[in-house]
Amino acid sequence: MSDPSAPDSRIYADYHSHPSITRFSPEDLQARRQRFYFRVMFNPICEVYVYDFQARTVLQLTDGKLVPIKYVTDDLRGE
Repeated sequence: MSDPSAPDSRIYADYHSHPSITRFSPEDLQARRQRFYFRVMFNPICEVYVYDFQARTVLQLTDGKLVPIKYVTDDLRGE
């Protein structure tokens, strides 16, 4: 990720694919599995999802914009 206004900053994320499912698995959303601020997932039908761990929100890339589609509760996070 590149931000011209902050050339020295680095953003770390977990990028991974799912070969057969189209959404984050329950394990993907668990707090104990989060090492980064957000997780990006893509699938075989070219959908892109982002899990913002801090905001507890799953977003889907739709028409070039990330649209919130799900709020992750503590039960789903495993807390």
